[in-house]
Amino acid sequence: MLEVSSFTDWYPKHFLDVAEMTTALVLFRWSLAFGGLNLLRLISDG
Repeated sequence: MLEVSSFTDWYPKHFLDVAEMTTALVLFRWSLAFGGLNLLRLISDG
């Protein structure tokens, strides 16, 4: 999350790259909010 948030340009030549990164960040944040650290450990171990 820190790496992505430090990008200076969110307008790459292909717009789907931005959509993919945004979706990944949203799902990560959602899993933290609703699943807690146990869900993150389960995902990272899988």
